[in-house]
Amino acid sequence: MIAFQRTTRTASRPAFVVDPGSIDRDNGRQIDWDLLDSRYSHDPVSIVVTADADIDDTTLAVEALTRAIQAGEVLDFGLRPSITVTIGDSGEAIGQTDITVDPLPGKLRAGAIIKSGAGEFMQLTADADVDDVSVTAEALEVALEGNDTLVWPAQRILARVTVDAEIGDESITVEALDVWINTDDVASLGSGSPGKQVKAGTVMDLLSSGKVVPSALGTGGGVTAYGILETNADEMSASDADSGYGMICGGFHYENLLPEAAGSPAVIDSNWKTELRARGGAFRFEQYLDDSGS
Repeated sequence: MIAFQRTTRTASRPAFVVDPGSIDRDNGRQIDWDLLDSRYSHDPVSIVVTADADIDDTTLAVEALTRAIQAGEVLDFGLRPSITVTIGDSGEAIGQTDITVDPLPGKLRAGAIIKSGAGEFMQLTADADVDDVSVTAEALEVALEGNDTLVWPAQRILARVTVDAEIGDESITVEALDVWINTDDVASLGSGSPGKQVKAGTVMDLLSSGKVVPSALGTGGGVTAYGILETNADEMSASDADSGYGMICGGFHYENLLPEAAGSPAVIDSNWKTELRARGGAFRFEQYLDDSGS
């Protein structure tokens, strides 16, 4: 008896493409890198926060920017280490709100819930700073023994930029924060690789030269949106093809996954969509929603 096997292959696709069978592709297009400004730079930069930002805030106050930042870029504040809070020697009874602790090793914000391994917890009602020897909390529901330890877990702090920011700006618009960010926190941005980069999903204009540039540059002169960049493009890449980068000129896309989408719901510039369709592209857009956890 002969056993037969079958291998099924499906076309790979960028995350923002709903159906790979729906898209129309153009020939490869080269990018006119000379026209791209610093928002597409790989140059590393540190961004210093100048005022506390709370959960759900959408604006970060920062020191004056030294390079432009593009909507869709992600500010990485790194991993905020866990903070261990040790209860004072005498312990605290049920109902207490002013809690004596050993000098704090890190800053905690109002609303933080810190827990022990045994499930004991308290929720702070006021900010607490490094070396503070007391914290203010909601009335304790369980007694805490002297030298009990409670922990605020480590967190990765990320903030996605939703509006382009220019050199010299002292505020950055971001998606609603799901963690707090403190004054003097520092974010890193840029890989340090030489040259410029354009992200997959960027809407591109077609120039008279036959090259393309991001529509966000607003080059004018009657130039309009032509297509969507299919893959990341790197100016200094030694392996990317000389024939250029793939352009998507039609198809079914998740609009909120495009790097330049902003707002709630996240959408791209309506003029770009009009221009893309005016060139004959059968573009459709919908919102991606992950409900796997519901």
